[in-house]
Amino acid sequence: MTETLDWSRAFTEHSDAVYHLALVVLRCPEDARDVMQVAFERAWRHRGRYDPQRSLRNWLLAIASHEAISTARRRRVVRWVGLSGEERHPEAPREVSLTLWEAIGSLSPGHRAVVGLFYLHGFSMEEIAELLDIPGGTVASRLHTARQRLRALLEAQPEEARI
Repeated sequence: MTETLDWSRAFTEHSDAVYHLALVVLRCPEDARDVMQVAFERAWRHRGRYDPQRSLRNWLLAIASHEAISTARRRRVVRWVGLSGEERHPEAPREVSLTLWEAIGSLSPGHRAVVGLFYLHGFSMEEIAELLDIPGGTVASRLHTARQRLRALLEAQPEEARI
């Protein structure tokens, strides 16, 4: 089945979802585009591992989420060592307010991945656990912590800045 998979069509159909997930995690359009490219390259290189009984979109999002979290960790080390340039300003997806986007940006990469998969892509907690290869309790905990943090950050905003 993977030999007959139309990778050009797969890219056309799923690249936006992969990009937006990476953007939620990384908050940087350039890095999100890099992760999207790497995710599709890895999917193609490891196409023999793809189970056609499962969703191609889910498989690509799992690859992208792992790559985005790894990229965020590497970037944090680069910033800590002092090798980075200016802080980049991310672009928010059209459907997300700037205040909410900034609040999401303050979360850790792992929390941002869970929030993005749950709210942006509509996956259940069980599906997220499978995609990220982490226990369901960890997903629930990250989602709960992220919600608490976002609520606190958004409630601290002036009334006119709230969604």
